Amino acid sequence: MAVTLMIGGARSGKSRLAESLAGKLATRDAGQVTLVATAQALDDEMAQRIERHRLGRPASWTTVEEPVAVSSWLRSHKTANSIVIVDCLTLLLSNWMFLNQSGEDRIWQEIRELTTELSLFQGQVIVVTNQVGEGIVPSDPVSRQYRDWLGILNQRVAEVANEVFLVVAGIPIELRQFEAAWNR
Repeated sequence: MAVTLMIGGARSGKSRLAESLAGKLATRDAGQVTLVATAQALDDEMAQRIERHRLGRPASWTTVEEPVAVSSWLRSHKTANSIVIVDCLTLLLSNWMFLNQSGEDRIWQEIRELTTELSLFQGQVIVVTNQVGEGIVPSDPVSRQYRDWLGILNQRVAEVANEVFLVVAGIPIELRQFEAAWNR
């Protein structure tokens, strides 16, 4: 099991780096890449964005559209040479909160299930997420709640990740090296 977390701001290059890493791993390990997409084409702009992403990936990759049940999908797809990209936790949380209308207890359960399945997955999982808590405090309660939940979700996934990269301007910065120095 190996989990890599790619975290960064919008348009920081994290998805591109996740796809690059997956391609390298697939070549090295003769593995099959599956992209688990949490986005939904709910409007024309998002449909075009999804299509651009899809056209930019190798035709041999499989794309699975799973807006909510990523944990269940991971549980049912355990193969040793699998390389999975989950793109992204940011939209997954949004879907839990707004599509499923999940309350606090259900979100905690979803986070526990996701981190458990990531820990148990037999292949390589590359998880993409946004870092959203560095700006101003949102003015409305729903946005603050979303920001807080995403911070918690990102922390929990980072706890089970072997590698954590902060992506800034397309450049990955490996964070575990700083964690090791901190824990001395």
